Amino acid sequence: GVWYIDANSKTVLSKDHVGKLYSGDCYLVLYTYHSGERKEDYFLCCWFGKNSNQEDQETAVRLASTMTNSLKGRPVQARIFEGKEPPQFVALFQHMVVLKGGLSSGYKNSMTEKGSSGETYTPESIALIQVSGTGVHNNKALQVEAVATSLNSYDCFLLQSGTSMFLWVGNHSTHEQQELAAKVAEFLKPGTTIKHAKEGTESSSFWFALGGKQNFTSKKVSSETV
Repeated sequence: GVWYIDANSKTVLSKDHVGKLYSGDCYLVLYTYHSGERKEDYFLCCWFGKNSNQEDQETAVRLASTMTNSLKGRPVQARIFEGKEPPQFVALFQHMVVLKGGLSSGYKNSMTEKGSSGETYTPESIALIQVSGTGVHNNKALQVEAVATSLNSYDCFLLQSGTSMFLWVGNHSTHEQQELAAKVAEFLKPGTTIKHAKEGTESSSFWFALGGKQNFTSKKVSSETV
């Protein structure tokens, strides 16, 4: 099961939202598996978004302890921070997409205090999603700034704008990344029609959604392995 933390309690995520993690929120993930002898074992993680507030983080830790006690102390517990997810955690999700903003009241309140709206992803917003994963242990996608300079030739990107969903294919991206990007598009906007945009053949409406054409890097950006 996956829950997100909201106002001192946990709210279960519906199945079609499991794998969408907002940067402003904290989540509890309970994975149940069998290690033989029909005995159930548990892996319980707290995931902290990098923009989540301390109150939500403390609530997550407290509720994780409560869950561990109710399962007679059997879960192995882990605390995981956004951007430092081990491959075993990523593999728990069919797709893992880290999105901007947050759904919890704690996040929204902290944004109001800062006087910032803190753009939260919705299926209607203009959003650019970077897909750099190549397999089940790093099938992670990340929402980045929706500007042309965020693109790079070694990855695939999804650009959603209004009813359009573009799949931008970098010249050095792999077939696996392209397949993963198509699956992530379907995950974020089921039934959407994908417009393919290969690097160098983009339409003017693609660049318009990104606020205009700019140079971007064709160097390989190394991601740290945890």
